[in-house]
Amino acid sequence: MTDHRPLNVLLISDGRPGHFRQSEALIMALERHRPVNVERLELRRRFAKNLDGRFRWLANHRWLSPLALMRTAYRNFSLPTEKVDLIISAGGQTATANIVLARLYKVPNVFCGSHRNAKPENFARILIPYSDRADAANHVVLLKPSPVDPDKMRKPLSLTNDSQPKKLTGALLIGASTGEYSFSDEDWAQIIQVTEMGETTGLVDWLVTTSPRTPDKVADLFAEKARSSIALKEFVDFRTAGPGSIARLMEAADFIVSTEDSSSMVIEAICARRPTISLAPPKRSLREIEDKMLTELADRHWLARIDVEKDLNSKITSALRTLVPMTENHLEALAEAVESVLNID
Repeated sequence: MTDHRPLNVLLISDGRPGHFRQSEALIMALERHRPVNVERLELRRRFAKNLDGRFRWLANHRWLSPLALMRTAYRNFSLPTEKVDLIISAGGQTATANIVLARLYKVPNVFCGSHRNAKPENFARILIPYSDRADAANHVVLLKPSPVDPDKMRKPLSLTNDSQPKKLTGALLIGASTGEYSFSDEDWAQIIQVTEMGETTGLVDWLVTTSPRTPDKVADLFAEKARSSIALKEFVDFRTAGPGSIARLMEAADFIVSTEDSSSMVIEAICARRPTISLAPPKRSLREIEDKMLTELADRHWLARIDVEKDLNSKITSALRTLVPMTENHLEALAEAVESVLNID
């Protein structure tokens, strides 16, 4: 049942878009049940990143008052002007402020991600996507919060009813090499051929978007492909389009293929209730805990993980037949996790 009393939320941001999107998802989840007033506090470090752990340690041990620690760790910030009912944030840089401001205002606080050396008892809830943390104090294991509401999106065409051929739309989300994933020029050459699926039959249209980290030479390859491909109907170049296109492309898609370097993009596609495939290069060294998370999603048939190699299109076609999109709205699980700590009526 919806509660009509507004909830006053302090959203602490470190300026990183990925972390902000996780916090934004929590706001979306809460708004499904009650009005929410949001006041944003964007932090700027006073010192180098390598001192973040020291400030979290100071927050653990309460050696400085909340305001003194805030003024030591951050610069040029303005505290809320209205009553605060709840504090939320994502990203290690925000942990210190999350802890000490919850202490200052005597309200529950929710943190998304790994808390590093901050004590878990300093948070009312820690939302984490890793199942091996399920029994840790104050932890709730959930999909990474994603600001998509599948109930407000177009329902995708079914991939399982093959009695009559139908024209499908696929979205291809392009990331970049990272410390854990190394895409070679040959890998990108294989990935770009994914957009040729449907050129012969005319049964697949492709929508492609790059991301902030996509190298210029890779974005240029896809831009050139878009000018010549029959099946590639739209190419969104992040360099000129900026943020904001991914949600529109996901809604238009009947299935989604994403490079695996961004688990956030992969999980956002799953949360959109789309059959989702991730593409990983042969050269990779991702953390065991991250690999396990993705494998668990594949075990639930929400995700198919495919290595980038020859004959990629036939592997994608086969994988799509095995996928069963999630049926629940991930925002409901988020709302339940957060609302369980609220101490207002």
